[in-house]
Amino acid sequence: MDNNYNFSDHDSGKLAYICSPTIDPSSLDMYTSNYIPGWNGTMLMTTLKAGKIFQLSINENGIELAKYPVELFHSKNRYRDLAFSPDGSTLYVITYTSGPA
Repeated sequence: MDNNYNFSDHDSGKLAYICSPTIDPSSLDMYTSNYIPGWNGTMLMTTLKAGKIFQLSINENGIELAKYPVELFHSKNRYRDLAFSPDGSTLYVITYTSGPA
């Protein structure tokens, strides 16, 4: 085995996808409704890798996370984008099934 393998080089082989630390964010939207208790003012982020949606809580200064992101949903699909209904009662997610799993 090659001891000089560069896991962050995306052109370096099959393991680069598994070992690269990125989650590949694809969109970020703020939830601005009171429909779901505790969600108002939080951000939802979709990811392409491992099809996850994370909830991000911003602290009072508005530029840092207040806590670690919370994983809300997980799928084998890649999440491209999301949108909320006008009243905040429905979350719409655009998925993409082609590409790396």
